[in-house]
Amino acid sequence: MACYTKNFKGPKWPIKPLKIKVDDDQNVVATTKAINAGLKHNAIALHFVVRNGAMEVYGYIGGQWHFVAELPFRASSAIVNRLKIMGNLSIAERQRIQIGTIDLNVSIRHPAFRIVAIPANVGIEEVYLSVIPEC
Repeated sequence: MACYTKNFKGPKWPIKPLKIKVDDDQNVVATTKAINAGLKHNAIALHFVVRNGAMEVYGYIGGQWHFVAELPFRASSAIVNRLKIMGNLSIAERQRIQIGTIDLNVSIRHPAFRIVAIPANVGIEEVYLSVIPEC
């Protein structure tokens, strides 16, 4: 935990949610943009969840969850599957919690993430990404 407090610079205010438009073949780009939107504001965790007819991305920034990006609903299952593939999780398994890790080169930083895919009662799974500190 000392790594977070030592390197934490706080959120970059104001946080303006990013509306990401996705074509049929651009799910990889949309996923990277959503992760970058959270990392730009020094988020230590990201939560991908389907609400209000869209996939919303929340970042844990400065001790609070903030809305950082919105993705269209039609791309939500493809984005969840993309995140699960990146974390070496089974895309066929939707009834159990799955845990994995991801190493990314998405921005200036090269963070590692712990990914948790949690089944939902109705609809698409929720995905949590937690940044593993670089110490």
